Amino acid sequence: EVFFGEAVVMVAAGSHHAACVTAKGMLWSWGDGRNGRLGHGDCKPRQHPERLGKEMYGGSPAVMVACGGSHTLVLTAMGCVYSCGAGYYGQLGHDAFMSTAQQFSGADKLVLTLVGATKFRDAQIVMIAAGALHSVALGADGRVWTWGMGRSG
Repeated sequence: EVFFGEAVVMVAAGSHHAACVTAKGMLWSWGDGRNGRLGHGDCKPRQHPERLGKEMYGGSPAVMVACGGSHTLVLTAMGCVYSCGAGYYGQLGHDAFMSTAQQFSGADKLVLTLVGATKFRDAQIVMIAAGALHSVALGADGRVWTWGMGRSG
């Protein structure tokens, strides 16, 4: 079986890729791999779901995944947020914002990379969401963080 018999408890779809989380906290991704949005360390497409080892997102079980236009966010049971894919508008949360002329010159992350805890002021993150060019995190205390392209609000 594709998911080794584990039940899928969460699924997300981006413009050209998808990902899911299983009951045991395993993360799977598939689709267009450009910009590293699948998190497998390359830009190759995956026709079928492929598992990412927990070591790729800090060793803690994944509890939520969000797929944006060309990036992916993962929330772990420890409340950590990881991101991969295109980051040219800062949507990965690694403070990389490129002008239009620089867009493809290095803001991409091919593997899941921790979004710094200082960004969330040590809050416990309980939910994530990804838009086409932006990302959102919700803290247990109700605070909301957004990053990425802010042109439309």
